[in-house]
Amino acid sequence: MAKIIPENIDLSTVSSEKTFLRALERFTPDNWIAYHNFNFLDLEDGNPKRSKTLKQGEADVVLFIPNQGFIVIEVKGGGIEYSNNNWFSIDRYNDSHSIKNPFEQARKAQHFIAKTCNKVTSEKFVNGYAVCFPDLTIQPEVTLPVDAPAQVVMTKQTLTIDKLEKNILTLFQCWKRSTSLSNQGSKLIQQKVLQPAFRLIPQLSLQHEQDKQKLLQLTQQQYQILDLIQNHQHAIIEGGAGTGKTLLVVEKARRLAAENKKILILTFNLRLARVIKESFFNHHLVEVRTIHKLSEKLCKKAGIPYDVPDNEEELGNFYNHTSVELLSEAAEKADIKFDAILVDEAQDFEDHWWLAITDLLVSESPTESWLYIFYDQNQNIFHRHFKFPIDEKNVYRLTSNCRNTSQIAKWLNEHFSYSAKANSMAPDGDAVEIVRWKNNSDQNDKLKEIINALKNRNVDLDDVVILSAFKSENSGITVPDGIEFTTIPKYKGLEKSVVIVVDIQADKKFSLREDFIYTAASRAVSKLVLLIKKGDLPEYLN
Repeated sequence: MAKIIPENIDLSTVSSEKTFLRALERFTPDNWIAYHNFNFLDLEDGNPKRSKTLKQGEADVVLFIPNQGFIVIEVKGGGIEYSNNNWFSIDRYNDSHSIKNPFEQARKAQHFIAKTCNKVTSEKFVNGYAVCFPDLTIQPEVTLPVDAPAQVVMTKQTLTIDKLEKNILTLFQCWKRSTSLSNQGSKLIQQKVLQPAFRLIPQLSLQHEQDKQKLLQLTQQQYQILDLIQNHQHAIIEGGAGTGKTLLVVEKARRLAAENKKILILTFNLRLARVIKESFFNHHLVEVRTIHKLSEKLCKKAGIPYDVPDNEEELGNFYNHTSVELLSEAAEKADIKFDAILVDEAQDFEDHWWLAITDLLVSESPTESWLYIFYDQNQNIFHRHFKFPIDEKNVYRLTSNCRNTSQIAKWLNEHFSYSAKANSMAPDGDAVEIVRWKNNSDQNDKLKEIINALKNRNVDLDDVVILSAFKSENSGITVPDGIEFTTIPKYKGLEKSVVIVVDIQADKKFSLREDFIYTAASRAVSKLVLLIKKGDLPEYLN
């Protein structure tokens, strides 16, 4: 089954192209890739001054076979007529309409793509073109134009299970001069020409923008661990805050989805689940849920009541036991299974939940399913135990901080010996600020000064979060307009360019919990400010 990109065929795609794409999807090998509606802009010499002008181009389908190359296929539906060197389409009313030469269109697209590929690799690869008439059969006695020999023509007769793959391979042989396309060359053509990918992120300021770009480059290095353990289907990945665990969850899910696997990403934190879900918008193979929201969804599907108690005393027991028990019951009744389960922030999960989770796999065998568990033992704010259903020999550790700028990472290292080590390649960034306050009024005044200073540096307030150990009604601050405020536990697993931690005070020991301060401070990417009431500090903050 060839992979179709984009995966979702647009409603505007004409029926003839859909017919051809569906045939490719059904009747060709898994490693073939068909890019449809491939648009490009080409610079050509203009006249009379030989200036460069932009010319638009499009290929209906670019079919890429790794280690070989590509062919461009122009698809023309309905009837076709060729007369006096002109091409015409014939509609269902038998009316003729002048069209461009489809072979010339395919040739121009092939020329541009090949030229662009040659800029990214010096290896030799197959490149050619063809035209498909999916609604027609062409009899042998029909004389085709000299630029349209039968070898580069595909018809309705071709699009069958016993002919399509063979016909296309023959077509590649016809265009093959010589090829030396390696795996690396194949990847370069895909990643640099046919399917480039990038992510643009709004930044705080010019300096912070440069910092973030360097940190993004460091993040790419974290992906190497997935390459190293790609043949390990059950694995535990342990890493401190900022080591890129969530990014690896997303990347592993993308890789498995590319292999047509059905994937479940589980978290405990609702907000973290929402953030991860944004990476898989409308992706039918990847489901992202908290464990309790998954239970609620499956209960609804299975027709099992999911009654959350109103009584606060009963609520803890419901989420700790009942909800997860209902998850097992509902999954069995609805016959829901996944090829892979990826659990982020697994230190938040109770030991007895793992049985319900592993029951969701198509098989508990590490050769037939994927189970990846990502966790940080030092962010264990719920005081869970770590009895994961994976052998300890399959534990892999992330040690390099790829979230925080150097000054924040070094501050974390000085105060929390277990924090991920500062990366020598990270940008320097701003020094960590410790601001002392006398009373709540003073704390609010200090907070206003910090916010005004950020505005003067053209910091976007969407890039700022205020974190507290307490809910807003118990906090000593008045939240400034336009700035996000939330509790530290609710922000686990997330990050923000600027983090301001408030309400830290010795007379309220809860606010000085070491795991709380470590979790909150490690959320900051570029700037960290801690508002601490005057008085004695715990040893770890001195």
